[in-house]
Amino acid sequence: MRAAPFALAFKNAADVRRYSRLGAMLTHSCSLGYNGAVLQALAVHLSLQGTLALPQEFINKLISEMEAVEKDETAQRDSKALNLAEFPYCARLHKVKELMERNGVSIEEVISELGNGIAALESVPTAIFCVLHCLEAREGLPEHYGGLERTIAYSLALGGDTDTIACMAGAIAGAHYGILAIPQSWQRSCEGAEEADQLAERLYKLYHLDRPEDGMTMSDSNQPHSHGNKYSETTTPARKGNLTGSARKLKDNAADWHNLILKWDRLNEEGSSVAAKIVNSKISKESLKEHDVLMEGDHLSVAPSLVHQNSQELQAECTNLQNIVNKMAHILSKMEKMVSAGRGMCELEKFQYGAKGRPAPLFQTWSMQQFAEVSSRLYDVYKQELALKQTILQELAHTTNMDLSMVYLSSWLYQPYIEDSSKLLLESLLIETGHRAL
Repeated sequence: MRAAPFALAFKNAADVRRYSRLGAMLTHSCSLGYNGAVLQALAVHLSLQGTLALPQEFINKLISEMEAVEKDETAQRDSKALNLAEFPYCARLHKVKELMERNGVSIEEVISELGNGIAALESVPTAIFCVLHCLEAREGLPEHYGGLERTIAYSLALGGDTDTIACMAGAIAGAHYGILAIPQSWQRSCEGAEEADQLAERLYKLYHLDRPEDGMTMSDSNQPHSHGNKYSETTTPARKGNLTGSARKLKDNAADWHNLILKWDRLNEEGSSVAAKIVNSKISKESLKEHDVLMEGDHLSVAPSLVHQNSQELQAECTNLQNIVNKMAHILSKMEKMVSAGRGMCELEKFQYGAKGRPAPLFQTWSMQQFAEVSSRLYDVYKQELALKQTILQELAHTTNMDLSMVYLSSWLYQPYIEDSSKLLLESLLIETGHRAL
């Protein structure tokens, strides 16, 4: 279940096979264990190439790849010692193929044929079947679910080692559908989401490093053919490899805008909770001054320990809010870089094609200038919103007027500068670049 990142770091299938095997050998001495990792990594690799759009071709390629992997002398010896088929993973993949061709498959049949246990042989092929089975809507799963949501739900319904199977199935499906297919509520509730995003960026950079090729990759020599199938070279979902140059950069920028705004929204929710704690702490402090007093003869004095404790709590929450605003400022700096990149691409296009620009749009209808304008408008909106939040940060803990405190709280939560038109701009950008279906 830990093998997916190898497919995200290496373009070449040979590298994916090699490094996923080495990575798994650190913890698995039997070939059944590390060959399962190879199969998982290859499934993610093929998914990144868009091959899942052609399910039969996807499973056939996996079988072909695993035949070569399982010819290894050690794998043959281990299979014999365990009284398994000569090519155990290939045999399971053929069962996956058979199940795909049936009109109706019960959960009991899937468990009986493929398994749902902790062993790689009883979980990796099962995860692959879950992904393939859920490419289309299935009875018993909510109609509004997308493919990735169906995959996770179906994996859980199988029972057994659900965390392993759902994790692997989610990685394969995620490579096919992309991050935009993951509900925002899922992303917000995911522990370590920010760290995972940072690691993903580093893997992305590794993936695009120039490396000497050891030979043809599967994506070079075995691209899905469009004839005789409803998917063509231009309509195959998630076919990331088809885009280069400005088109690739624009599509990546669109995804970056979505991800940065998603991070901003998470921080906004977190900041709203912290700001509310600051206001409540202020109210509590004022209450202490009025009511928590000690009689000392004819004089009244505030209980010093309680006031000190309240001040410490207030300071801690102010520090938390400062950290959140700093993170928002970091997001804005990334947005600014994307605006700068957009302007640079406009200048490059003028240099290449003259003042009139490119004769045909890179995607559907937008010109390069329109992409740059949308990025600039989104950046301006979030720049204004950050300035407001910085003002709220400076004033919130010091204001004595409760009505004004409520205004600050509402302004933080509802973000007045980010109007519906900004959300429409983002959705338009995602639709134009193919991240959102019409």
